[in-house]
Amino acid sequence: MNDTVDKLVIFLAKRDGIDKLVKTFQYISKLLHFRLQSTHRDIATRAKQWEVASGLSRKAFRTGRFLTGFNSLRRSPGSTPAFQLLAILSNAERSIHGMQ
Repeated sequence: MNDTVDKLVIFLAKRDGIDKLVKTFQYISKLLHFRLQSTHRDIATRAKQWEVASGLSRKAFRTGRFLTGFNSLRRSPGSTPAFQLLAILSNAERSIHGMQ
């Protein structure tokens, strides 16, 4: 099968390393905002906007990690109900740790 979820998983998997770069931009802009908010309000406002935009981008990349697990469950859910439950719990654990 090569449906929309598969294509989205492939697209987001190729951008996995970009998340670390965007995280760096997010924290740099957070520091700039903190440092400049009392002296240069206009630049501090732009830094805050960059921080918010970076955070939204990171959420999209993390959604890709969730979709990868979801897609693997969809492709091979497990042979027995016990294995299916273990696969679901494993995917949920990875999703929770990926969001931290």
